[in-house]
Amino acid sequence: MEDSLSYLLRTVAMRYRYYAHNMLGKDKWGVSQDLIIYHLAKQKHLNQKDLVNKLNITPASVSSVVGQMESEGLLVRVQDEEDARKFRLSLTEKGQNLLPPVINSWLNIQEDITKGFTEEEKVTFLRLLKQVERNLDELTH
Repeated sequence: MEDSLSYLLRTVAMRYRYYAHNMLGKDKWGVSQDLIIYHLAKQKHLNQKDLVNKLNITPASVSSVVGQMESEGLLVRVQDEEDARKFRLSLTEKGQNLLPPVINSWLNIQEDITKGFTEEEKVTFLRLLKQVERNLDELTH
């Protein structure tokens, strides 16, 4: 069973999660905070539901992380102009200033986990992972 794709994917996913969490935790940030910073920098305004979908975590988890980031002055909630019941999130200047170290951390992790790969192997690996992701999306939505 240890040589099966399903078993190996699970093992790799768990080890990757542990490694990424430890590496990102060195800067006091976790995976969710980094991804929120990245997505808000990329799209400027998102609501919490958007983040739930992008991060694949529960609404309660997103709410908790957003609340923490808001209290640290990294993002603000802005009332949606079209629907007063909704709030859009955007990064503050302090949050925007974290984007370069966030990207750098993720690039370092990427280099660490693909050590020994040729550039061609990295491209192939990325293509295959994207296909697995698409397959899983189809199976779960």
